Amino acid sequence: MDARFRTVLNFALVSLMAAGMVSCKSKSTDTGASTIAEPYGDTTVGTVVDAVGFNISLTKDYIGLYDIHKTTSWTLPCTATAGQDIACYVDGMELDFYVRGLELRYNVPKEMCKYYVFSPYFYYNMEPGIGAEGFAYDVNAAGAVVSQSITGAHAANSYWDGTTPKCDYDYSGANGPNCCLGSYTLTTRTWDPSLNVDPVSGVAAGGWGAPAVRTVEWGGAYGNCLKGPAMDTQQKTRDGWPKSTISNINVETEGANVSYKIAPPIEMEKGRNVYIANFSAAVLAAPDTAASWGNVFYSSAGIYRTARPYYELTCYDRAEEIKSRIRLYVREWNSVAEFDLRTTTGSPDAGGNEATYPNQPVNDYTDWADLSDGDTFPFEL
Repeated sequence: MDARFRTVLNFALVSLMAAGMVSCKSKSTDTGASTIAEPYGDTTVGTVVDAVGFNISLTKDYIGLYDIHKTTSWTLPCTATAGQDIACYVDGMELDFYVRGLELRYNVPKEMCKYYVFSPYFYYNMEPGIGAEGFAYDVNAAGAVVSQSITGAHAANSYWDGTTPKCDYDYSGANGPNCCLGSYTLTTRTWDPSLNVDPVSGVAAGGWGAPAVRTVEWGGAYGNCLKGPAMDTQQKTRDGWPKSTISNINVETEGANVSYKIAPPIEMEKGRNVYIANFSAAVLAAPDTAASWGNVFYSSAGIYRTARPYYELTCYDRAEEIKSRIRLYVREWNSVAEFDLRTTTGSPDAGGNEATYPNQPVNDYTDWADLSDGDTFPFEL
């Protein structure tokens, strides 16, 4: 079995085990109260509150469960004034995110934006890539397949399964998607015993028949390997790319107030938290420099299109100039004690084993920090 398929199957078993066992897991200590006040009072989703400003908050069910604030301070709400480009965190415990998910509420005040765009997060769950460009084999006089070859710039990405060309990026053999790009030429020759007849004796020496050549598409698409909330909540383009939510319907005169719900990973039968928790240190450090991001968002070789590593709310004028922007990062915390510090010195990625139960890890659910900050693909089926 190809090593890439073994990897897919191993991760499938891990995911199923996690999904089957998680319901009985719990943390022994509750977190303290949030330091961010409820901005909307008793208003319901859909009610624009101009005083809140251009803002992302939590819906009522999640206030007190999670904290949402600017990355620069735990006490500042996730609000961008005119001309500001800000980053915010949603901070919460890993089991809460896994079991309860998240619902955001964003507010666009009147007389600020002509258009607003909300763009959810998504990533590459498995690696897309280009298959080999050429395959060839011969069938000899005994009917045996000989002289098999694989050629082309991407020959290393493919292999033979008997006489069938295979691509490392086609995961359909493990019930996954086909993310193999490009096409290949298959050339075959068959020994023909009737060829090369001696004109004197009339005996045929045999020879290779004319090559049979055909071009075959690998049939995959990089969009097949995408995962994340955007893939489940947004409309798609013809090539499977998630569309952003864009609105100009009375935004300037009436504003907008909208909720966005992210399903719990447990309901999606996932064994990791990367589906909801998008925080990546590399992305936060250079949010506009995709070349600095991990492989799950960006291909350094230009093989696949760049994914979106943040939840993003943008305010535009009529010329598509940005007036304000918020980029949101969901951070899952492994330790209640670290989370309750509610300071920039706390570590969301605490490791080791629990003190009372030494065989139980502190870090129970995988986030991007556990996958080389997004350089390792999750491979969740």
